[in-house]
Amino acid sequence: MAQTIRCPMCTEEIEADAKICPHYQENFKGVWRNEKTLVMRSDAVLPDRCIKTNLPAETHLKRSLTWHPGWVYLFLLLSPLIDIIAALFVQKTAKIENGLTNEWVRRRRHVILVAWLPVLAGLGVIIGGFATPEGDAPAMTFIAGIVMFLSGVIYGVIAARMITVVQIDDDSISFDGVYAEYRAELPDWDD
Repeated sequence: MAQTIRCPMCTEEIEADAKICPHYQENFKGVWRNEKTLVMRSDAVLPDRCIKTNLPAETHLKRSLTWHPGWVYLFLLLSPLIDIIAALFVQKTAKIENGLTNEWVRRRRHVILVAWLPVLAGLGVIIGGFATPEGDAPAMTFIAGIVMFLSGVIYGVIAARMITVVQIDDDSISFDGVYAEYRAELPDWDD
C-alpha cells in the first residue's frame, strides 16, 4: 500500500509521491499568488487553511468585500457627500469565506472588544458634556467625547481587518494580508 500524506492546502489524504493534490487541483481552481497579493476568481473557493498562519482552518469567516477605484477620492475635494455618492455608484462587491485558526478568531474578538471601550467611553463623555453647566466645559467635553468615539471606531476598523482589498473586478478579487507560506503554495498568477 502506498504511503499517504495530508495535502498542505486542503488537508485531504494524498499519495506521498504526488506532485499535485488531485482534490486541491479540482476544488480550488482559480486561486493564485501575485507577488504579495492573493488573486482569486469570484466563484473560487479558498483552501481550507488559515490565511494568517497556513495551519488547518478551524473556523471560517464570511466576508463581504467592497472596493472602488482610487480616483473616487478626488471628489472629497468637492464634498464628502459627493465622494460617498460617487463611491456607491462605482463600487464593486464580492463575498469570500476565509479560514482562520481559533487563535486568530480570539485575537480579532479581542481587538473588537478593545475598540468598543473608547467608543462607549466617548459616548459617555458626550452625554456627560450635556449634563454639565454652561460655559466652555460642555464644548470641550463634547469635543473630547467625539475624539474618543472616532478613535475607537478607526482603531476597530483598521485593527480588526483580516485582509485588505486591492481590487475587485467583474471576475476576480485581489487582496493583501495573507500569510507568505499560504501564498507560496499557490500557483503563480498569469495575466
